[in-house]
Amino acid sequence: MSRTDGERPTGQVQTVELSRSQVDFPGETYSVSVLKVGYCLPQTDGTFRADGTVTLITGPRTVLVDTGGAWDRDFLLASLRERGLEPADVELVVGTHGHSDHIGNLGLFPTAVTIVGHDVSRGDTYRPNGLAGGHAYVVDEHISVVPSPGHTGQDVSVQVIMSINTSTACHNDSTGHINIIPVCIYSIISTLGLVFNLTALAFFFSHTKSRSQTSVYMTNLAIADTLLILTLPMRIYHHLGFAGLPQWLCDGLGLVLKANMYGSIFLLTCICFDRCMAVSFPMSSRVQEGREKAPLICLGIWILTFGASLPIYLSKRTQVSNKNCFDDLPVYAIQHAVVLPTLFVGFGIPLVIMLICSWGLVRAVHQSTVSQTKLVDSRKIYRMITASLMIFLLSFLPYHVILVILSMYKENIPCSIQSAYRYSLMVACLNTVLDPIAYYFTTDTFRRNVDVSAVQRMFPLNSQS
Repeated sequence: MSRTDGERPTGQVQTVELSRSQVDFPGETYSVSVLKVGYCLPQTDGTFRADGTVTLITGPRTVLVDTGGAWDRDFLLASLRERGLEPADVELVVGTHGHSDHIGNLGLFPTAVTIVGHDVSRGDTYRPNGLAGGHAYVVDEHISVVPSPGHTGQDVSVQVIMSINTSTACHNDSTGHINIIPVCIYSIISTLGLVFNLTALAFFFSHTKSRSQTSVYMTNLAIADTLLILTLPMRIYHHLGFAGLPQWLCDGLGLVLKANMYGSIFLLTCICFDRCMAVSFPMSSRVQEGREKAPLICLGIWILTFGASLPIYLSKRTQVSNKNCFDDLPVYAIQHAVVLPTLFVGFGIPLVIMLICSWGLVRAVHQSTVSQTKLVDSRKIYRMITASLMIFLLSFLPYHVILVILSMYKENIPCSIQSAYRYSLMVACLNTVLDPIAYYFTTDTFRRNVDVSAVQRMFPLNSQS
């Protein structure tokens, strides 16, 4: 579980001292959120002040363990609504025993199944169970209510079998803390990337007569980069330390970012392959017919990237607010069944194609007659090929190297590796700024119609494509 002050590892179990007002433990099937930590405080007049711990379990079912005292009513309602929940959404309420500081708000949940001590009921209907005989009441394969020692004689505890997201150990609660580096990097990427890609899109859509097969890929690449950029403001919001975002929003934005990142990889690969075919086989009618299928290929890329990402998102979607949100490692980064296909299909195959096609382009240009007669400056073309390949490697190689390293861990991922993952993702997002410079602003058609002299002075590249 998440490490806080007082945590003591005990074999495969970690005991956590609840020293904060709220603690979240995101899991793959169920997530546990401690809404309020209980207390018992002796007073000088011989009395004592006490309140019970209130815990929310979210996943396939929504379970509330203890409701606090009646004086906690407003706090409890606000805590649920902060996580996108209403009392009617809670399916099971467990009072670990019958004292008022544990069941003071049962009346808020008239439609839920209620367990108080050894009694299981819904409304005025009580259900037979084996709690009094020492047997567990099984909610599902992950959650059980079990009789346990306590000070009333009918105490119960709730057991949740869950796989803890190990990134929680490094980022227990980012609310109120400003992460200046991600804020600055994502702000720069958002500003420059949005301006560059919207400029490119405006050009592509206003010059349909000069549209080639390659420009079809470039248009889709600019759309993918723009969609990715539109997810970054919420990451900036999170890293500025504002309150936790709903889990469904964290997952949804992660889905859009991942799908468009891999969409960009596939589209960059298509651009490189298309250029290689056009230069190597300029007179081949079969190659020309294949190139004319660019719109269908782009459609297939969109279906593949979003179709492959959507099941992962749907399988873990919950309503609970996640204070760690973008600090947590996504499911696809820590599950071997997802990581290996991602590495192979999403990066390995495109990288091999990029390398082969780049070599093919260099070879074709070197052997061409126009290059040997100096009618074309082959050095500029070589620089374009090298720059495109280097941008691809710079943007996406660090991210996928970190994915390989993450796949070596089954649990207890070091915080340094988790931090490296987050920074490699920032580098991958930088591709949305580099793509326009390397692919759009350096083409002859674009330069004839748009004033990009300032960009060219900063990035002296050229292209004949």
